[in-house]
Amino acid sequence: CPQGGLIPDSSAQFGEDIRCLLGKRLRLAVSILFGGALAFLIRNLFWGPDHVLETHILVPQIMVTAVLGGVTVLLVAKSCLSVRILRFCEFAVFGLPAVFFVWVQFCVACDTAPQEIAAAARAFPAETTIRWIILMNVYGVFIPNTWRRAAIVVGSMSAVPIVAAFGAITQQQAVRNYLLDQGGLSSMGIW
Repeated sequence: CPQGGLIPDSSAQFGEDIRCLLGKRLRLAVSILFGGALAFLIRNLFWGPDHVLETHILVPQIMVTAVLGGVTVLLVAKSCLSVRILRFCEFAVFGLPAVFFVWVQFCVACDTAPQEIAAAARAFPAETTIRWIILMNVYGVFIPNTWRRAAIVVGSMSAVPIVAAFGAITQQQAVRNYLLDQGGLSSMGIW
């Protein structure tokens, strides 16, 4: 029984197996997220809408993409990292995009031109939710965890865009009307 410690060194082997699995899976997850971030950065630089080229969105996007690229290089170059470093990389790989998503969500709500606010308010739930669904799915599929840890992380990821939507509600009346009066917040919760 490895969990009871009756077999000598079995718990050490189990820990090593988990470390190797986490390293491999994290390498895959960060590669997927880095590829997506890089593709969106290139798209935004050359073909993106004007509001994306503003420095308060573009600079954080470049920083998140650079960090994801750096973590990708680290994980590919060094296959023998401790669990502590791997968990820190996990936090950076999923935490930084989450912070960036909240920032973009808030900026779009605050910076939309008055003549475009109605269309932006209708698009708000779908545009904000898809990012989070992708992030949660990559985490859930690739990162080995106990069910409790996974529930806490994925539950937090699902709560953050709704909490951020309440921040957006305070900034724009049209967003408030759509999210509260026309069911936009409900559709975010259903997604």
